[in-house]
Amino acid sequence: MDPAAWRALRGRARLLYAVVLNAADGPGRRRDPAFHAAARDPRAAGVRLLGYVDTAYGRRSPRAVLTAVHRHRRWSGVGGVFHDQRATGPATSGPGPPVDGWARAAAVLPPGVRGAR
Repeated sequence: MDPAAWRALRGRARLLYAVVLNAADGPGRRRDPAFHAAARDPRAAGVRLLGYVDTAYGRRSPRAVLTAVHRHRRWSGVGGVFHDQRATGPATSGPGPPVDGWARAAAVLPPGVRGAR
């Protein structure tokens, strides 16, 4: 982690849609104070922060996905979640990320992947 790189995002806030936070293939098992402290600068400048959550093409348990979503929200104050490795078709059509009200409204999917209708 490079704090100077995080600070550099402040000046580019209006040019960015969002920055994805990925401390340890997701939020990790424990909060990393240095990582989350570095994320304060871009957030204060108006950069939207998204938490990275791997859904393993529908194979990851809904409980594990929701735990990661809520850890990102509690620990980093993210404004959304990037659901990576989202199931895209019948061959990989697991349940997809579980949704509660906030997680549904705040979900960002990989390019070319549509959410539930």
